Amino acid sequence: MTARSFAAALAVLLVVSDCKDTNKPDPTLEGTWSGGYTEPVGVYCSGGYIAITMALAQSDSAISGSASYGGGANILGVVGTYAYPQVALTFRWPQSTGFGSFSFAGRLTNASTMTGVVGVDGCGYAPATFTRQ
Repeated sequence: MTARSFAAALAVLLVVSDCKDTNKPDPTLEGTWSGGYTEPVGVYCSGGYIAITMALAQSDSAISGSASYGGGANILGVVGTYAYPQVALTFRWPQSTGFGSFSFAGRLTNASTMTGVVGVDGCGYAPATFTRQ
């Protein structure tokens, strides 16, 4: 093998090894996720840890499901979007509670972990992490 053909083969190898495997699908959000956040102290927030477990379904980029909030005493609706690796979720309280909604914006850092920020009206923002169960 000449130096020229070796250099050409090496260049092709480097380009191919740097490409994303387009045959490998992006990880799905479908399934059960657990985690939470420590809410900032605010008008409506005490500063305690809030545990959340989500059961999510995915249809293309649309996310839907439910979440238990604060140890399972409250069930919320979840809707959102997912464009790997970006995740945007909105948690909605039942209308009977009189509460509005709060959000999560983050990214899938690997197939089993979402990290980002939860935003709660009247409280502010807090880092949050959710792990696939």
